[in-house]
Amino acid sequence: MKTIAEIGRETTGLNSNQIKFIAIIAMTIDHVTWLLYPGCQEIWWVMLLHVIGRLTAPIMWFFYIYYPAHLFVIGIIRVLLGNGSIFP
Repeated sequence: MKTIAEIGRETTGLNSNQIKFIAIIAMTIDHVTWLLYPGCQEIWWVMLLHVIGRLTAPIMWFFYIYYPAHLFVIGIIRVLLGNGSIFP
């Protein structure tokens, strides 16, 4: 029988560090766009670069709110099953 930790590691997509790196790149694109084109909102590709940069906030919100709660719930399940402490 697999443990809870082994079940969580079976994903084949991007891991959390890779997603955070994508968010950092998106934020950097937004900041560089503001540096090179301050206040320019009329050009479509400048707006596109700002939209790419705005993807950072929802990604970081996920990792600040959902992910710690997810780890805590897994820890509670582990305690109830008698597999260890609350914190993994």
